[in-house]
Amino acid sequence: MTPVEKIFAEEAFIVDVQCLLNQVMINNGVSREDLATAMDASTEEVDSIFADECEIEISFLFRAFQALGVSMKVSI
Repeated sequence: MTPVEKIFAEEAFIVDVQCLLNQVMINNGVSREDLATAMDASTEEVDSIFADECEIEISFLFRAFQALGVSMKVSI
C-alpha cells in the first residue's frame, strides 16, 4: 500500500465509524446534545467525533456507543 493509499484508508475508516455512530443516533432519536449528556461529556467533545480532522480516542468512542445502549465488537 502506498503512503497515499494508507492515508485514504485511514480516512475511510474514520468516516465509516462516524457514519455508524450517526446512524445509531438517528435510529435512537438521539441528538448530539443528548449523547453528550448521556456520556457526561460536553457537546464540543461529541462534536469533535464528527469533525473533518478528528482523532477519535477508542475509549471515548466506546463511551459514546455505550451511552446509546449499543455494544461494539471489532473483528477482522
